[in-house]
Amino acid sequence: FKNALVLAWRGVESNRITLMRSTDGVSWGQKVPLVETTTSSPALPSLGSRLLLAWREAATDRLIVQRSSNARTFSDKVSFEEFTSARPCLHAHNGRAYLAWRGWEDGSLQVLDSSNGTKWGKKVVLREASVDGPALGMLGDDRVWSWTGAEVQQPLQTLLLDLRG
Repeated sequence: FKNALVLAWRGVESNRITLMRSTDGVSWGQKVPLVETTTSSPALPSLGSRLLLAWREAATDRLIVQRSSNARTFSDKVSFEEFTSARPCLHAHNGRAYLAWRGWEDGSLQVLDSSNGTKWGKKVVLREASVDGPALGMLGDDRVWSWTGAEVQQPLQTLLLDLRG
């Protein structure tokens, strides 16, 4: 992000989301604690000239996304009517952001996409279930999902998926 590596994590004692920034991966700037709290790991990709931050709100388990242009202050908070008991995943590629999570009721994998991090498309719900939050990545032009399956015999699952249509 703007020639820097930015890390985000959940504080152990306070549950506050905290960020740090480095231009070389060795020397790090000051910690930037946010007022937002979470009970799981936040997600932090860059989308164009902005950082997107996604987390599960500590008090409600609601999914939240905010944007930043400087890795210090965040705005444009989107509070979804979606809930999860696990960490969300937020992945950005080719000018689109993909927010994925484990559904609250049945553990189903769910995803939304956005071009700017504030307006999100129609939710896609997969028939696959997970016991934890998913991971998203790319293999060429295909999105790759990984998740911990609900079946003991197959703990790691992967799926190639085209979310564009």
